[in-house]
Amino acid sequence: MEFKKINNTWILRIDKGEKIIDSIKKFSKINKIKLASISAIGAATNIRIGYFNLETKVYNETVFNKKYEITSLIGNLTTKDNDPYLHMHINFSGEDCITYGGHFVEGTVTAVCEIILTEIEGEVTRYFNEDSGLNVMSLNLL
Repeated sequence: MEFKKINNTWILRIDKGEKIIDSIKKFSKINKIKLASISAIGAATNIRIGYFNLETKVYNETVFNKKYEITSLIGNLTTKDNDPYLHMHINFSGEDCITYGGHFVEGTVTAVCEIILTEIEGEVTRYFNEDSGLNVMSLNLL
């Protein structure tokens, strides 16, 4: 992985064989980033996505093992228990141009993944919400 900062925006390149979520978390921890907006494109395999079942409050996961083009990867970075917490969604397609999408769990880069991470001043934490079954943002507004 290589990166460069321009003002409050980081440009990251994740290379072949590297895991996308792991790389972003590691990068965020090293650079002490606690809040950011993220967008990316690239190519990956072993893409694990989830669909949150509102009845069971569990993510049903599916793994896609072919080589895919990431047409859109968006989300945010917050913190939970003082660690980087990523909430990302992905769209990707294969040779047949059929597009899949969902909650992005992880994927391994096959060529390159180019990320624009815009750092936001401040911090937003997350906590587990019993009612929804999700880790939600804590926005203590006064």
